[in-house]
Amino acid sequence: MVSRIAVRKAVFPAEDYVLLKEFYEKILLKHGEQIVLKKGAPIATKK
Repeated sequence: MVSRIAVRKAVFPAEDYVLLKEFYEKILLKHGEQIVLKKGAPIATKK
């Protein structure tokens, strides 16, 4: 699985550092989780 995160700012003020750090920590936790695939009925698609 591949994920892509687009950050539209190149520079962040010092007061945003804590929130940015927490955001990246959550990303790392999600990437470390296992993915469970279950066989089931196909998902209906809209036309």
